[in-house]
Amino acid sequence: MKMHAFTCLTALQMYAFTCLTALQQQQQHCSVL
Repeated sequence: MKMHAFTCLTALQMYAFTCLTALQQQQQHCSVL
């Protein structure tokens, strides 16, 4: 049970990190334009 929750949390963290990275890249792309 704990392991499943940990995996879920890690997946959410990775998703949030990917989201943030994508947003940062978009901002950089916009400023370049």
